[in-house]
Amino acid sequence: MTWKLLTTKGDVPAGRYGHTIVINEENTKVYLFGGYDNAFGLSNDLYELDLDTLTWSAIKVIGGVVPEARYGHFSVLRKDKKLNAQLMVFGGRGAKNVLDDIWVFDLKKSKWFELPVAGEKPQGRYGFGAFVSDKELFVFGGFDGKTVVFDDIWAINFMSSKRKWRHLGNGGFLERYYQTITPTPHGIVIFGGRRADHTLCLYVEEGINRGKHFQIHELRSHIKKLTLSQNLAEEKTIPLWINAIQDVSNKSSIPNLSLFNKKYGEEICSAYTFQQNLVTFGVDGSFFSD
Repeated sequence: MTWKLLTTKGDVPAGRYGHTIVINEENTKVYLFGGYDNAFGLSNDLYELDLDTLTWSAIKVIGGVVPEARYGHFSVLRKDKKLNAQLMVFGGRGAKNVLDDIWVFDLKKSKWFELPVAGEKPQGRYGFGAFVSDKELFVFGGFDGKTVVFDDIWAINFMSSKRKWRHLGNGGFLERYYQTITPTPHGIVIFGGRRADHTLCLYVEEGINRGKHFQIHELRSHIKKLTLSQNLAEEKTIPLWINAIQDVSNKSSIPNLSLFNKKYGEEICSAYTFQQNLVTFGVDGSFFSD
């Protein structure tokens, strides 16, 4: 197996992540929705790629009703009772909060509409695993964007005239988000994901500054842009801690974290522990208390 980079033309969408891509049954069209672009932020635009000509087209939506811009959502192509192709989108993370809505785009009419659902529904989330089987959408886990990593399983028959979510418990499913999930004839295969939550958002996943690189000497002003708590911008502990991480050989430069941890209810590991974890595991495990 070898990879090949294809050259496309037309209305080529900006680079992004957290978007979704789906392909039609004929394997001739690909549809891209949403995602996050570091230059322009969240997106709710919709593109079509013709696989025969490798030409992108920005789909023009008729009417002013559109779903909120998002990333980390789920999309699937389905057909309505008249066999018209539709793109269905669930959940994701928006500009201000996580989402629990279901939207449908009618490819024939070029219109969006929100799918009404009665009764209890899953809490808003992103980074969850999902798939469609026998006209039902199944959702596993996800993250609420604050502290909760879900271990629940939900299902909904989106073709029913009385659409209602069903809570299926967890069935032994361990909490996680950003996992992959694939239904097979032998059962559901789930791989990977993250189980730890984020209790201190020093670097929040929203805003135009996310994804950019910042210099240590400008850290205070950047923290003010990146954090939910403006008070953190005045803390001297964070720049000292980051500088200590960079200076592997100088243990004396490690700041005292006890006052900071007590004030914010956090347990930031020492810079030396961070260094050792980085060398040992090649990851930033134990960055914070997660």
